[in-house]
Amino acid sequence: MNSPEYRRQLCIEASRVAAERWKAVPYEQRIAGRTERMPSGCLEWRGAVGRNGYGKLVFRGRVTSAHRVAYELAHGPIPQGQLVLHRCDNRVCLEPAHLYLGDHAQNMRDMDERGRRARGRAAGGKLTPEEVIAIRNALATGAVGRHLAKQYGVSTAQISLIKNHKQWRLV
Repeated sequence: MNSPEYRRQLCIEASRVAAERWKAVPYEQRIAGRTERMPSGCLEWRGAVGRNGYGKLVFRGRVTSAHRVAYELAHGPIPQGQLVLHRCDNRVCLEPAHLYLGDHAQNMRDMDERGRRARGRAAGGKLTPEEVIAIRNALATGAVGRHLAKQYGVSTAQISLIKNHKQWRLV
């Protein structure tokens, strides 16, 4: 009667019952129980956090970013292709007043304006913006691409992309 298989079955059943009970709790209450109000005005998520730094929870049967759930609960469905962005730059913030809709381009503009996007060596690249300018200047004065590639430790294809403004467009 107290076999390992019997105990395992009891544990499985207890987990199933607990999960069913948890499903009955409204999402608003689930979120409220896992947040903390900060002096900055942010409502910070204290539950699970993914590798990307955003809060995670199961919503409608899928693992979802907590800030997306908070936005939906406060403002309604998120249109297809839209992202939920943070005014406060706090990835675990669920405060509805700090969340707004935007697309990928808006998200990149916000990152650039706020200095949150890594560039050059900081982003794992081999070149700095200053080196890219030097390469373009050298190319304009007749330097050979393969020599520049060797000098800067990059491929000739990379030099071509820089020359044609297909990479490092903002420099």
